[in-house]
Amino acid sequence: MLLVIDVQGAAQVRAIYPRCYSIFLRAPDDVYEARLRDRGDDESAIGRRLMSAKRELERIHEYNEQLINDQLPDTVQQLETIIARQFAGRPEVPNAR
Repeated sequence: MLLVIDVQGAAQVRAIYPRCYSIFLRAPDDVYEARLRDRGDDESAIGRRLMSAKRELERIHEYNEQLINDQLPDTVQQLETIIARQFAGRPEVPNAR
């Protein structure tokens, strides 16, 4: 199963499934604010998002691995490689707990 969730959701999943494999996907430090500004967010929204990102980055050590999304095609390839490695040789078990 593959989930795309925030740090709070990931913590809840790890509490239930301690053997799950988690990947923290983040923007490069030097471009995160610029990406927010390019989207047209207002200053208060940018401030809130930057503070939220800082709090989330403080929890990066909880993850098995991290990916820096610098160039999307490269990041997708890295993610595909990680997923393939994690699922290699594992039989599919529907609705497994």
